[in-house]
Amino acid sequence: MKRILTLLGLSIAMGAAQAEIIIKDAYVNAPPPMTQVTAGFFELENHGHDTVRLTHFSSPVAGKVELHATVEQDGMSKMIAQDGVDIPSHGSVKLQHGGLHLMLMKLTQELKPGDKVDISLGFDNGDELVQRFEVRDMRKHNMDHGHHGGHAPKEDTGHHGHH
Repeated sequence: MKRILTLLGLSIAMGAAQAEIIIKDAYVNAPPPMTQVTAGFFELENHGHDTVRLTHFSSPVAGKVELHATVEQDGMSKMIAQDGVDIPSHGSVKLQHGGLHLMLMKLTQELKPGDKVDISLGFDNGDELVQRFEVRDMRKHNMDHGHHGGHAPKEDTGHHGHH
C-alpha cells in the first residue's frame, strides 16, 4: 500500500509541475522585412522543488527553433546552439540579448510589431507549455538609443543657433 501511495504522490507532483513553471516577459524581435530569422526572449521561474530542464522548443511560425548562447571567442561574439538549460528549484533563468535566447528560423510568415506568436516549450519531465510571445520592434528602440548616444556631440557642435 505504501508503494502505491508513493507512486500516486509522484504522479500528482508531476501533474502540478506545469503550474510551478512561470514564463514572464515573453517577446520576439520583429525581424527586418524579408528576413527569415528572429530571436525570442523571456524569463523562466521554477517554483517547484526539483530542477527542471528546458529541452525542446517549437512554433507554428518557424520551421526550426533552437536555444542559443552568445559567447565571447577571440574577442568576437558568437552564437552556439545549446541542447537545453536547467531552471533550478526556486530559481529562474533569463533568456536575454547577449546571453541565452531562442532562435526562430525559417519563419513561415512576416512578423510585425504587435503580432502575437505561440512558442511551445518542452521540459525533461514531460511537461509542455505553450506561451504567447509579443512581437516587439527592438530595432526602433535600439536606433533611438544609438542616435542619442552616437550623434549628439556632432549635432551640438554643428547646429548651434539653427532652429
